[in-house]
Amino acid sequence: MDWTLEVYGDYVLPRFVYARYRDGGGEIHGTFFDDIIYDPNAPQGKVAFDLADLLPTRGPEGEPCPLRVVNQQETELFISAADDSSGLAEMQVSRSPDFEGATWEPYSAIVPITFTEEGEQAVYVRFRDQAGNVSEVISDSLIVDTTPPVGTASVLEGVVGPEALTVTVGLYAIDYASGVGEVRIGSSEALTDALWQPYEPQVVVPISYTGETEPVLYVQFRDSAGNVSEVYTATYLVDTEPPVLYVEVVPGDTLTRTVTILAYDELTGLGRMWLSNDPLMLDGVVSMPYTSTVTWAFDERRVVWVQVEDGVGNVSEPYPAYAGEGEVESKVYLPLVIRNW
Repeated sequence: MDWTLEVYGDYVLPRFVYARYRDGGGEIHGTFFDDIIYDPNAPQGKVAFDLADLLPTRGPEGEPCPLRVVNQQETELFISAADDSSGLAEMQVSRSPDFEGATWEPYSAIVPITFTEEGEQAVYVRFRDQAGNVSEVISDSLIVDTTPPVGTASVLEGVVGPEALTVTVGLYAIDYASGVGEVRIGSSEALTDALWQPYEPQVVVPISYTGETEPVLYVQFRDSAGNVSEVYTATYLVDTEPPVLYVEVVPGDTLTRTVTILAYDELTGLGRMWLSNDPLMLDGVVSMPYTSTVTWAFDERRVVWVQVEDGVGNVSEPYPAYAGEGEVESKVYLPLVIRNW
């Protein structure tokens, strides 16, 4: 027969049912009873791909923990669940929130999970106790990333001088699953001289001139899952040659003359120049941006010394140009021919 139990809200209390029997002769036989526990409450639990996330002290209260990132398709899901009276019986684990195709299985604290795709992945879990109560659905997510990042690198300066101590390396890298996390840059192809550092679009790298005019830097990226990219290269030039220089003085008969400075630098162009009547380039030195002509006042020695600097600091040797005394503009005279007609 059916029997309705009295209930007191959601409290889990033992209930007792008593029964007596009367036979056909009207005699009553003893009192029999049995107890039953009324369990209206579903199990509760937590799941996480990182075991530490199950700890009650993990992270600020109410804030979600960051997603775990893995670089393999197989991982473990950690489960913690309890039921207040009848006890846990079974659980369902599914990749789909509607649990399509999932079967009830015995409760286990660790469940292996295999993923077939990359990117953010979620797993859904629910529990059932011995009384048949089914819990709410809980879930956890992680990022699966088995593909290394790809990128490029270049030295922004392009050309430096032999005294340069650093160069700036421009970086561009992408990783669609977990994102680019770190980069290392070194002068050794094996990158034994490089340390991992946070990835930035531009990184200043120390250098030293070793005699190579086309040094190579080696660059490697690492994503947040730990996948390491191939090694990329970034080449720059070291300009050790000063500008090529030729200076001449326009003829004249005064000490103030026009000086023509013809200079050329193939790699980095021309910067500043210095002029002086002192061959040691100590006294009376005039500095100015490079210009091809300048008006100059000579002293009685009638010699100007010129130096030109290129764009990375290479300076030419002092070049002398002479203003000859008594020079005048040369003229050509043609004879006058008179014809009689």
